[in-house]
Amino acid sequence: MDNEEKLAQLWRMVWQVGFSHDGISLASGTGGYIQVWDVTTGREKSFMKGGGRPGSIAFSSNDVSVAWGNWNNEIRLWRVASQSQVVIKTGSAFGNMIFSTDFTRAFVPDGKMTINVVQIPTGRVTNSIRCNEKLY
Repeated sequence: MDNEEKLAQLWRMVWQVGFSHDGISLASGTGGYIQVWDVTTGREKSFMKGGGRPGSIAFSSNDVSVAWGNWNNEIRLWRVASQSQVVIKTGSAFGNMIFSTDFTRAFVPDGKMTINVVQIPTGRVTNSIRCNEKLY
């Protein structure tokens, strides 16, 4: 846990948020937990241990699952109703990642000008996108 995360825990800081596609729920992520909230009432609907500071968070297209990447080089998939979670280790997960709408792929920056395409749930890198270093 880095100093910022220690302060965030002390202050109960939320690092990431994401809206459900139906607009009814909001997922929030701290270093310790991912929580799902009802946006109309402000009440917590469910929570799950997060595994570390989240760099991103998203709902599946059918709003059944929540996925996030954390700074511990993991992708986590949570089926909210069943409270089941899948943890996928990645070689590197630097910053914000994004998920395909069907949650079959994650696009994971590695901090070295490359975005790795990670297959879910195997964790296998299927492709890499090399970003251009040109300065304008």
